[in-house]
Amino acid sequence: MSAIIENGVLVKYNHDPNETSYEIPEGVTEIGDYAFQAAFRQPTYLTELKIPNTVTRIGEFALSGLRNVKELVVPDSVTELGRGCFCSTGFKRLVIGKGVKTLPPFMDDGGFTLNEIILSDGLEEICTSALGAVRGMRVLHIPETVKIFRRRALTGSDIFLDGEVNFPKNVELVENLAFDGASGIDTVDLAPGLKKVWEGSFSGCLSLRTVNFSDSITEIGYKAFAYCKKLSKVNLNRGLKVIGERAFSGDSSLTEITLPDGVEEIAPKAFYACVNLKKINIPDSVKVIGKDAFYNCPWLENLELPAHLESQRAAAFTPYEGATGHYRFE
Repeated sequence: MSAIIENGVLVKYNHDPNETSYEIPEGVTEIGDYAFQAAFRQPTYLTELKIPNTVTRIGEFALSGLRNVKELVVPDSVTELGRGCFCSTGFKRLVIGKGVKTLPPFMDDGGFTLNEIILSDGLEEICTSALGAVRGMRVLHIPETVKIFRRRALTGSDIFLDGEVNFPKNVELVENLAFDGASGIDTVDLAPGLKKVWEGSFSGCLSLRTVNFSDSITEIGYKAFAYCKKLSKVNLNRGLKVIGERAFSGDSSLTEITLPDGVEEIAPKAFYACVNLKKINIPDSVKVIGKDAFYNCPWLENLELPAHLESQRAAAFTPYEGATGHYRFE
């Protein structure tokens, strides 16, 4: 018998070197925790696994170790994916069905190589560290139904490297470090429902070139877009109030930026070490410019500030030694 099934739960799969394909029987409602984990301890020649549309749950680490299965389709009947359920597998293509609302951290820290992952309509939340270990991605489809990216949802992955990504228009929350260090993102259009860009959300995205803000955003958090070396175009919105500490620090391709009327605070080191920044306006609505907000911006010139900011000028605009910029204060 290939598997032990009890009360509709596939409890354990017995690996058989002569069995290369296995179809879970109709009527099974759950793939139990660690059901296929024997693959960690013994060889398996299983190259194909089919899951019927009677299964509603894939348990914790349930499929871990299936290194020879290259493609898996999770049917629409599945509504729950357990933690680590795809850990240490060899999948190159993964399709998640419409029944899954929340994508858990089902990868492992050691790296998970996928060429394509399709997340179906109906998904609403991508959890903490859910895709952070993914490597080698060429195509990722994120459905428009996704509203929340939790902390470190894709941190450190190269999931977009040389590939394609769509950013959902209905996103309401992007938590701290959600896309930190994710390579290959070229353009981000921030959704109309988003209120704040949180700490480090897109920091270190080395391929990011353009960011378009929606009118709903009022605050850019700490290091939200820091060290995005190719970022050259930032279209800020009229509703923006606060540009947070180090929000754009180290963005060496940024040469010009327009701050909209309504901005009230530019936090310390907000544009620190934007070494090629030449032009920026400071609207009359600005009340606070933090220390070193424009430190090490050697090419910044023809800068005009409202008179009420006189006491904050020196600390905010101190350039490094040898800078050639010229600042003009009203």
